[in-house]
Amino acid sequence: MLVKCICTTQIRCENEINIAVAIVKMLLPPGFDQAAIDIKYPVIVSVYTGPGSQKVTEEITPNTLDMFLASSAKYIVIYIDGRGSGMRGWKYKEPIYGHLGTVEIDDQIEAVKILASKHRFIDSMHIAVWGWSYGGFVSAHVVERDTSHLFKCAVSIAPVTDFKLYDATYTERYMGNASELAYEQANLIRNVSMFKEVQFLLVHGMSD
Repeated sequence: MLVKCICTTQIRCENEINIAVAIVKMLLPPGFDQAAIDIKYPVIVSVYTGPGSQKVTEEITPNTLDMFLASSAKYIVIYIDGRGSGMRGWKYKEPIYGHLGTVEIDDQIEAVKILASKHRFIDSMHIAVWGWSYGGFVSAHVVERDTSHLFKCAVSIAPVTDFKLYDATYTERYMGNASELAYEQANLIRNVSMFKEVQFLLVHGMSD
């Protein structure tokens, strides 16, 4: 058995503007016992979160890094589908249109805050995030926007750092005729002050 169990749930991510329901899936390690009061597990939040994408599905792929981390390295691996995710209608996809790197990031952070406060088996001192491509973009933005210092480590693989320099077909599909400010908000280079607070690994080649 690769993992003890897979737990799927929904949580409410609230802010001053609206309420979004995030769908969450947790891969729990073998031997996991929710009733144990003296065992805490480090957490890896595995992200992609590109427009219209889904991380929370019924599919199980055994030969993945996430499955290895949960089954052999004894991590809890968390997937979160918040605003911007697919198969939930325009209500959830619309907020990200023209605003990449904003609400989808906030929902990842808020969902983890709620999970860490709700579940005593989560080691809140050992929470990391990792992602590839758009997921790398998201993991880096999580560091930038995590003012509560919830995340202690981040891995960003092949991230898009500036959508002004990225593939126009993809960028304009989701940014449309966005303002200069929207592009600046999506730019990872504009604010790196929070990166000194975490262990950050950047993995890259010559392009995404």
